[in-house]
Amino acid sequence: SNCKILDSQSTMCNKLYNMLLEKSLVDHSLLKGNNLRNEVVKIKQDHRYLYSVHSSPLKNTALRLKEAYANYFNHNAAFPKYKSQNKQWFSLYYDEPNKGISINGKTLRITLGTKINSSKKSERLYIHCILKEKPITGIIHNYRIIKQDGVYYLSICLDHRYVYKHTHTNRMISIDQNHKNFFVGIDNKGTSIEVKNLSPIKYFSKQIDILNRKISHCKYNSRRYRYLLYTREKLFRRKNAQIRIALYTISNYLCNTYDGIAIGNYKPPTTKEKYFHKKMLYDSEICTFRTILKHVCIKRLVEYTLVDEKDTTKECFYCGDMTTKNPDIRTYSCPCCGKTFMRDINSAINIGRKANILSSSDYVGINLCKPTYIAYYSLNKGFVQELNK
Repeated sequence: SNCKILDSQSTMCNKLYNMLLEKSLVDHSLLKGNNLRNEVVKIKQDHRYLYSVHSSPLKNTALRLKEAYANYFNHNAAFPKYKSQNKQWFSLYYDEPNKGISINGKTLRITLGTKINSSKKSERLYIHCILKEKPITGIIHNYRIIKQDGVYYLSICLDHRYVYKHTHTNRMISIDQNHKNFFVGIDNKGTSIEVKNLSPIKYFSKQIDILNRKISHCKYNSRRYRYLLYTREKLFRRKNAQIRIALYTISNYLCNTYDGIAIGNYKPPTTKEKYFHKKMLYDSEICTFRTILKHVCIKRLVEYTLVDEKDTTKECFYCGDMTTKNPDIRTYSCPCCGKTFMRDINSAINIGRKANILSSSDYVGINLCKPTYIAYYSLNKGFVQELNK
């Protein structure tokens, strides 16, 4: 019964969005100030069923339409379109602190609108559910109810002060990202680690490619065509969720092990000739990892440094010789000093030198031709680290 109630709430917000869009196309003055938001009150008088929806989602419906217009005027998006409930579920957003929701232990109660009886008496509507575990307590700023793949989700943003206890290890690590592997890092004790590319990317990319081939052989807008599109969107969401879990797992491991982390600002090339190189960089989720790592470092009180990695691959960390190397060569000997090392480890050391957490003298007499550890993330095993024999 709760599912039907939520679906009806979403449908009514969807209808309100379309009515506001239709009115705004006729009367452009609604886009000024709070006129679009005030129009919701007038529409509720003519359509009494909207009273069964809480005022916060209705107000947010008007704000979303106004934001869609703003994005169009700023050339960031297309002109707003009418929404279809069959294509996308209209999310219910409550943006007022501690309003419309009550959590007591494992019992959750969400407040909806009011039901108007024939005798014109109003009755408040609620949704009750039991949570699997007791949530973290704190001031609830806002929350959103969404539906994905037939499952309803409640996303709550709350203010909870938690002090992380970080054990100081006096260890620093420098990380070099590239598209051959996920990244290579080396710490101030000479221990290096190579993290392979994320396995969820390969698995889901293969499944999505299979679906794309099937879609290309289907009649446009047929039943099978729509079903395959829905399945592809579902795989995209699962892929993004698995990748974010992997990136958070790796970031937490680094913050638990090291006191300081330096990482290069590896950027994709902008030339059209390097399109496939740019695509590989996108698939490796390099930029997303830097954002998540910075966020985790701030929470864990770990020093985070973003370093300009210009010429870090060319320069020899030992003698400073600047020699351009072929990208296919992963291990080479410096023509000036004769030192042999892995190019990714050399780049990581130079990044650490720029961040002032590593020095060249720390690695004299250490074998840098291969990483000390090989690590990878698996969907079943999680983050696995193995000694490179």
